[in-house]
Amino acid sequence: MALRKLNTLLLELMSGITLAIPEIELAEVVDQSLSQPNEKNKPWLLGKLEWRGLEIPAIDPGVICGKQVSPLEGIHRFGILFALERIPGLGYYAVPLKAPPHPVRVGPEDLLTTTDAQELSRCEVTASMAEIEGKMVVIPDLAYIERTIQSFAPV
Repeated sequence: MALRKLNTLLLELMSGITLAIPEIELAEVVDQSLSQPNEKNKPWLLGKLEWRGLEIPAIDPGVICGKQVSPLEGIHRFGILFALERIPGLGYYAVPLKAPPHPVRVGPEDLLTTTDAQELSRCEVTASMAEIEGKMVVIPDLAYIERTIQSFAPV
C-alpha cells in the first residue's frame, strides 16, 4: 500500500514564510525569550534559547532567503525542531512562530512541479514548494539549514 498523505505541520515564521514539515520533526512549542541574542553578523541567527537544560540556536530560515524579521525582545513562541543530520552537538534548533503550528495532511497532488517551485523560490532553504489550503508554503531543505547552523553557530 502506497503512502497517500503525510501528517504535516505548517509553521508560520516571524519572517513571513510558512514551512511545511513532517509532524514528527517538531519536538515542542515553547513560549520564552532568547537567553543569548545574536551578536554575530548573521541576521538569520537570532540567538540561543535555553530549553531543557540545553542552549540551542534560534534561527529564521526566511531571513536566509532575504526576508526581514525584527529583533526578538521579550517572550515569543518558538518551535523546537529535531536536528536530523547527526551533526555533533546539534540535537535541536528553534524557529520563531507567528502562530501555533497548523496540522494538515499533504500528498503528492499538493506539491508544485520543480519548474514552478524554482520560479517561486530561488533560495537554498527551499527543497520544494506546495500549495496547501490555498497558500504557498516552503518545504525546507532541513539538511541545508542544519549545515548552515553548524557553519556559523558552532555548537
